[in-house]
Amino acid sequence: MDLLLYIIMPVYGLIVGSFIGVCIGRVPAGEDIIRAPSRCPDCGRRLTPFELIPVFSWLALRGKCRGCGVRISPRYPLIELANGLLWLLCARCFATLPAIITAALALSLLLAVAVTDGQTGRIPDGYCIALAVLAAANLFVTRAPFDALPGAVVLSLPLFAVYQISGGRAIGGGDIKFLAATGLLLGWKLILLAFAIACVIATAIHGVRVLKQNASHKLRLGPYMAVGVAIAMFVGDRVVAWYVGLLTMYN
Repeated sequence: MDLLLYIIMPVYGLIVGSFIGVCIGRVPAGEDIIRAPSRCPDCGRRLTPFELIPVFSWLALRGKCRGCGVRISPRYPLIELANGLLWLLCARCFATLPAIITAALALSLLLAVAVTDGQTGRIPDGYCIALAVLAAANLFVTRAPFDALPGAVVLSLPLFAVYQISGGRAIGGGDIKFLAATGLLLGWKLILLAFAIACVIATAIHGVRVLKQNASHKLRLGPYMAVGVAIAMFVGDRVVAWYVGLLTMYN
């Protein structure tokens, strides 16, 4: 069973990664991601099945459109590869099939959030809704509502107050919705840990960029929160257990 999962998960991860690439290109622009066929972003030519094979098609075509010859961004195969590796990691790190599937789908959405917010400076509502639906479905598997439901509000409510007071200058509305959805998925302990990790990483990376590269002082928090949530998904329980044990030892 383990060997089969190690084969199936990255394959499906590549396929879903291809869809995530489409979402990243279309969702911010308000375009249809279901019914509209895949096409060249430059000439608009509809892509053939051969051109839709994850990673392979880009390599076979040498990163160029088969019709107009315009270069296709390496972003697409990189997203596919990243998603395939994340899905393989889920098969390796989680014990049950429901947990593996939930984590894999969540990580795909986190990848979409990270790239989209990094490029556009906003987190589309569709991503947050998809995460919330996944989290709600996960409640029927984990049966831990007393941990999950507080997670949806422990950060989102205080930050919503900050949003109202600052007029949206201190934090974005998409960030708040994202924290509500992922808080429902992780529970209150892990979402606090995820946010702490995100803040530490954001301070380190963005601080260096501002000082060394004269980057904009405006912080796009989405990529860092996505990384924090992903880390909490994989090692959060162990970190919380270690911290509680540390507190117990000194009390």
